[in-house]
Amino acid sequence: MTPNFETNIPGIFIAGELGGMGLVRKAAEQGKQAMDAIRNLKKSGKTALDVLIVGSGPAGIAAGLGAIQHKLRYRIVEQEDSLGGRCISIPATRSS
Repeated sequence: MTPNFETNIPGIFIAGELGGMGLVRKAAEQGKQAMDAIRNLKKSGKTALDVLIVGSGPAGIAAGLGAIQHKLRYRIVEQEDSLGGRCISIPATRSS
């Protein structure tokens, strides 16, 4: 992958858990950085979407927010019933 998370297939980016980043904060940052790189790609206007985000974990949610920020047409698809991916199953910790 390139430093901005683009794969050897132009226009395909991988961020977050699929790319080996299990830490929530780092995965979210990767999603944001990938979307920053995607916004610089030339939009053809010939498709219904500018970007399709697969997965709604930390990287996917951050990518979706980045798409909104950059005014990109996007969709997030998720195989589970709710947003958050693995974040939903992380137990909350409380400090006393």
